Amino acid sequence: MNIQNLFPSCSDLLLFEKSPIADYTDLGKCDFVYLTSDKKLLLIETKFIDTTASGATERKRRNKHRNKVFEQVRTLKKRFSQYWNIQVGELECGVFTTDSEIDWRGNDVNVATKSVSIRKLEEWRVAMGALNQT
Repeated sequence: MNIQNLFPSCSDLLLFEKSPIADYTDLGKCDFVYLTSDKKLLLIETKFIDTTASGATERKRRNKHRNKVFEQVRTLKKRFSQYWNIQVGELECGVFTTDSEIDWRGNDVNVATKSVSIRKLEEWRVAMGALNQT
C-alpha cells in the first residue's frame, strides 16, 4: 500500500500502532503517525466498517463506528498536543476506512478522510500476502 496515494502529504512513518504517551495504551493507540512534507504530524486512524450488511441494526453499528473513528483521532490529537507540548496547528488528523460514507464527514471537523471498498482492501491483502511469500 502506497500511503502517498491516499494521503499525499505523508513523507515518513514515525509511529505504527503505538500510544502517543510512552506505553500508556489505556490512553489510546494511534494507528499511524506520519511526518508530512510540510513538517507537521499526521495522525491516521483506521477502521474496518462492514458496508455489506443491511438492516437497521447494521446501519446503527456503521454509524457508531464512523463516529468512533473520528472521536478517536481527535482525542489523540489533543493528547499529542498536551503531552508533547505540540501546537495544535502542527498536528493534522486523518481517517481511513472501508466506508465511503465517511468521505464528507471530515470536512466539518478538519479531518482528512480516505476510503477504499472492502473488495479493494481484500485485493491489497492478497497482493501483500504474495509479496511476503517471495
